[in-house]
Amino acid sequence: MADLISPLKISYVTNYDATNILNWSGLGYFIGKSLESQNAELDPIGGFKTSYYPDLIFKKLVHKSQGRTFPINRNLKMVSNFARKVQSRIKPDSNLVFSPGSVPISMVETRLPKVFYTDACFAGMIDFYEGFANLSAESLQDGHFLEQKAISESKLIFYSSEWAAQTAIDNYQVYPAKIKVVPFGANLDFFPSLQESREIVNDRSDSVCKLLFIGVEWKRKGGYLALEVATEMNRRGIKTELHVVGLRHIPLKKIPPFLISHGFLNKAIPAQKVKLERLLASSHFLIVPSKAEAFGVVFAEASAWAIPSVSFHVGGIPTAVTNGLNGHLFAPEAGVIEFSDYLSDLFTNKARYNDLALSSFNEFQTRLNWDVAGKTIMKYLREL
Repeated sequence: MADLISPLKISYVTNYDATNILNWSGLGYFIGKSLESQNAELDPIGGFKTSYYPDLIFKKLVHKSQGRTFPINRNLKMVSNFARKVQSRIKPDSNLVFSPGSVPISMVETRLPKVFYTDACFAGMIDFYEGFANLSAESLQDGHFLEQKAISESKLIFYSSEWAAQTAIDNYQVYPAKIKVVPFGANLDFFPSLQESREIVNDRSDSVCKLLFIGVEWKRKGGYLALEVATEMNRRGIKTELHVVGLRHIPLKKIPPFLISHGFLNKAIPAQKVKLERLLASSHFLIVPSKAEAFGVVFAEASAWAIPSVSFHVGGIPTAVTNGLNGHLFAPEAGVIEFSDYLSDLFTNKARYNDLALSSFNEFQTRLNWDVAGKTIMKYLREL
């Protein structure tokens, strides 16, 4: 019985400062907190000062001139140097080494079990995200080597989506039984209760449809399509506003009057956090039509505020958004008409909209929160 209640001591490895909520969209921070809430004692290892080798900087410049991408953070020389620093910091009484990422522990040599939790494997990111397009031959070789090494040496692997898990199985030598799918939660420290959600949904405007776009990448996240959808809905006579959060500058020559930019809102600053919460409370739909997305924590955050989401059926989004439960995902070839038809139909049917909004909140309560994720992960870790 003592073993069941004794704290699990975890060396928590990141290549950034995991105590900073702004790093990796707050995922390293919230994953750590979810484990601590389940009686884990975390020893954060990371945030080291990065030293870039002159030869690697030169290589990067050469590859760039040739139109090739050379991600230094996945270079064997850099990762080996990082691993040595990690090894010197692991405490003797630690039970295991855990990382919200495969690369940070890929070359760490330790007698302890290694575990990682992430949203994609290297093979899944190639030519999916812009930063993984046109990779140099060396980068491809290093990337696959590090991913295979992390997968082979880890006792447990957690992925946030079925897409990520299946991509790993399809591209690397891995025993499928050690892979577990655990969706990410909403990176929020405040969200309404069920009763508050009912009141929030009922209070949303019947005369103005408020679409919310959250993202720091306008192009990849589908900002242009979101704008076209808002334009089309206004053309149809449904007064629509598009509220944009995350961009300090929207790449448009002319901003239409129905597009309201709120800039980048920092959740760590109380006034900006309150502003974001007010936007979440008043918005009818989250529209982030990404053409590339490994998961999309923003969809979990929308569900936490009873907001249905619309996007494309790509990458890991289908784990975050389930058609008919917390929004709708369209085929990659869908366009402004399909999105506008769906949103217009729901907005003009108050009863159907309210049902979907509250169903979205239920998805958050039952699947897309860090309490559920933490309990699930810690169950497997204790068995390990």
